[in-house]
Amino acid sequence: MEDIIIFLGIAFNLNLPLLTAWLLDHWLGDPVWLPHPVVAFGKAISFCEHRLNKGNARFLKGAVMSLVLVAGVYLLTLFLLRWAAHYSPGLLLTLQVLLIFYCLAGTTLVREVCGVFKAVDRSLEEGRKQVARIVGRDTSGLSAQEVRTAALETLAENLSDGVIAPLFWYMLLGVPGMLAYKMINTLDSMIGYRNERYRRFGCFAARLDDVANYIPARLTAFLMVAVSGRFPLLLFVGKEKKQKPDKKCQEYNEQLLISCERVDIMSSKASERQLE
Repeated sequence: MEDIIIFLGIAFNLNLPLLTAWLLDHWLGDPVWLPHPVVAFGKAISFCEHRLNKGNARFLKGAVMSLVLVAGVYLLTLFLLRWAAHYSPGLLLTLQVLLIFYCLAGTTLVREVCGVFKAVDRSLEEGRKQVARIVGRDTSGLSAQEVRTAALETLAENLSDGVIAPLFWYMLLGVPGMLAYKMINTLDSMIGYRNERYRRFGCFAARLDDVANYIPARLTAFLMVAVSGRFPLLLFVGKEKKQKPDKKCQEYNEQLLISCERVDIMSSKASERQLE
C-alpha cells in the first residue's frame, strides 16, 4: 500500500506541472508580448555562429558549439529547478509550469491550420494569404488543394516539434530535457541548412535534430492516423517521395482536418470542465 501511495505521489508531482502548463497553452496560445526562451537561444546561436563559422574545421566547430549549447541549457535548467526546490515547493512548481508552457505550441498550431482550411473555403486568395503565415515558401501559385496540403504538412511537422517531441523528452529527462530539445530544434532551424554557409558548420546540428525527432516524428504520424481513424494513411506516412495529391489523398486530408477540429473541440470541453 505504501508503495502505491509513493507511486501516485510521484505521478501527481510529474503531471501537475504538465497539466497546468497545458491549460495555460490552451487559454493563452503563444502570446507575442511574453518573452520566450527560444529568442535567447537564437541570440546565443547567432553570437557563436558569427564567431566560429569561418576558417578551417567548420564541422568540428559546429559540432562542439551544438553540444555545448544543448548541454548548457540542460545543466542551467537543472540548476534553476534545484535552486527553486531549495527555497520553496511553490516556486519550483511555478518555474516548472512556466518552462513547460514555453515548450508547448499546440493551441496556436491547430488554430492556424484550421484557419487555413476555413479561409481557402471562402476564397483561394484568402487561403494563400493565410497559409503564408505558417509556411516558408511562396504561396502565390498554389492551388486550393496545395494550400490544404501545405497546411497539413506544417501541422505534421510542427505537431511533432511543438508538442509530441517536447512531451517525449519531458517524460524521459524532465523539464531540463524538454528545454534541451528546444535548443536542438532551434539549432536546426537556424543553421541546419545545406547551403554554402551552413553545409559543414550546421551538419551536426541537423543530424542531432534528426536523432532527437526520430521517435517523436513517428509517434506523431501514428497519432494523427489513429485520431483520423483511417489506418491506410500509414501507407502514405511511409512514403518519402512527395506525390501529386489524388482524390483519395484529398479525402485523407479532409479526414485529418476533421481530426484537428475534434482535438480542438475536446480540448475546449476539457478546459470548460476544469473551470467548472
